[in-house]
Amino acid sequence: MSTKNKIQILILFVSTLLVSCDSLVDVKPKGFMIPQSAADLRMMMDNVSGNYTMPRPVTIGYDLIKYAGDHVEYKDSEPLEGNAENVYAYYMRDKRLIEEHNHGDIIYMYQLVALSNAVLDILPTTNDLSEKERNQIKGEALVHRAYAFLTMVNIHARHYDINTASSDLGIPMPLNHNINMEIPERSTVKEVYELIIGDLNEAVNLTGELSDIRAFPSKASAHALLARTYLYMGNFAEALSHVNKALESSDFLYNLEDYLTEDGELDAPSREFDSKESLLHKEVSWEFKGSAKRYVSDEFWALYETGDLRAKYYKEKDGSHYYTNYPESFSGILISEMLLTRAECNARKGDLTLALQDINEIRMHRFIAADYIELASTDKEEVMSWVLRERKIELAWVGLRWFDMKRLNKEVDYQTTLTRTYQGKTLVFEPNSDLWVFPFPGTMLENGVVVQNP
Repeated sequence: MSTKNKIQILILFVSTLLVSCDSLVDVKPKGFMIPQSAADLRMMMDNVSGNYTMPRPVTIGYDLIKYAGDHVEYKDSEPLEGNAENVYAYYMRDKRLIEEHNHGDIIYMYQLVALSNAVLDILPTTNDLSEKERNQIKGEALVHRAYAFLTMVNIHARHYDINTASSDLGIPMPLNHNINMEIPERSTVKEVYELIIGDLNEAVNLTGELSDIRAFPSKASAHALLARTYLYMGNFAEALSHVNKALESSDFLYNLEDYLTEDGELDAPSREFDSKESLLHKEVSWEFKGSAKRYVSDEFWALYETGDLRAKYYKEKDGSHYYTNYPESFSGILISEMLLTRAECNARKGDLTLALQDINEIRMHRFIAADYIELASTDKEEVMSWVLRERKIELAWVGLRWFDMKRLNKEVDYQTTLTRTYQGKTLVFEPNSDLWVFPFPGTMLENGVVVQNP
């Protein structure tokens, strides 16, 4: 059998695995070859591209939560209809739409979990490939699963609080691919975070160095995801430790001024698989690309300073600004996120010189040189305000704003009340209210997740 045909058969298997199951844990492939070797699993994990006619690639990320943050604003003149109904559901936190719709970001995350579980279950039954190669396969599956669980628990549960995490409801965590049982009960937030940290600590010791193809998890991306996890837990010392380890592999940033065209437009550097600014590539589902213009609030737009080339990612329509999707929609881990996490951790412990060094490093690569002004201050709160402003600008469409708002609401000094009015309906998100927790779709809890192509 040729390698090409074998890959196609494996793709069909994964399609059955992720598309035709009656629940998260009911996997009954029929008529297709089940992977028998580690080499087969390697090809499954190499599925870093795909489309709506094929199984979801391992690079699938999330998108809808990007519409929930305070950087987004829709006017009544921009109806969110048709293909943008999911966007409306998240923008206005429409409980009915979210609970009744058995599709969306959560489906893609559970598909990633299902694929990871399949690899983790089948790999021990194989005996081919070297130990190093087998370790890499396992490590990649652990990183993918941790990424999916961290995403979902921060959308569908209360933010981690050491005082309540052992009782706060988290998400269901299926950990096997081939058992026939009902969807697991929801774990606690503490249990979810413990699983994530366990997976990633194991992955750190299994995965190899950062690859030129950033779709493949590495030791650096495992450390980076641990840094994000500990930041969300408020454990800034551990976050800082893992940031530093992640950045040992690369701290590269593109200089946006190098990408200015002769007419002053920005031909933005790619955020595809080979982006040097990425530590882990995750992309947005085809289903959501272009489904709704990504309008930003006037308050967010006012954050941009003269010479900030990131403002060129936006176009204007009737006085409002919307993101053009260039660079490509992305929900992975950027080196700039790690620099900002390190800056925040250092600022919190009073190392302002180090914090400013990382903020200025990012800004230096984002501004026209003639307009760049180095930030300097000995005031801790001022430096923290700059760090959080830069996180909001730099990571606006990476999908982290909602998570930042939730975690910062745990601190009185950084709390946000989000007020949103759209077509006659007003929502007020008071700090730490239940509105910050998106409902877990009821149909999934009752029937299991039916994973199907759109």
